[in-house]
Amino acid sequence: MSKKTIQVLLQSDVTNLGNAGNLIDVKAGYARNHLLPKKLAVLATKNIIKQAHWRSEIRKKNAEKAKAISLNTKLLLEKINSISFKKKIGKQNSIFGTVTEKEIALWLTNILGAPIEKKQIELDGIKTTGNFSLKIKFNYQLIANMELYIFPNIVIN
Repeated sequence: MSKKTIQVLLQSDVTNLGNAGNLIDVKAGYARNHLLPKKLAVLATKNIIKQAHWRSEIRKKNAEKAKAISLNTKLLLEKINSISFKKKIGKQNSIFGTVTEKEIALWLTNILGAPIEKKQIELDGIKTTGNFSLKIKFNYQLIANMELYIFPNIVIN
């Protein structure tokens, strides 16, 4: 008795097996009894293999473009190097409220023209005026370090 394997293309992510779009070799019984009836995979014919390789190339090109965009945005942010905000202050230079990731993301999005989301920004709760470090994370382990300056908003009558 031989252990025959067949090649299938996964249609959805399968734990401990692979992600959607992967071509994998599995035992014929596993494919016939589990993967194919539940439409988790399809048998890999010549055309399906060709399409899978074509889609894989497209995904690689798109990933390279996304990485280049992230790298360019990171370099641009490092050229800018610092941003500043004016906030109303109370006693002992404490500001009313806090400076939020959402505020910073909105400001950077307006300046760069590229979307920066608040989940990309890493900063501690800022409640006073002063100088703070700011990290902006991108895909592909790219991190831009910037300085954040909080100035008091002085109103002169």
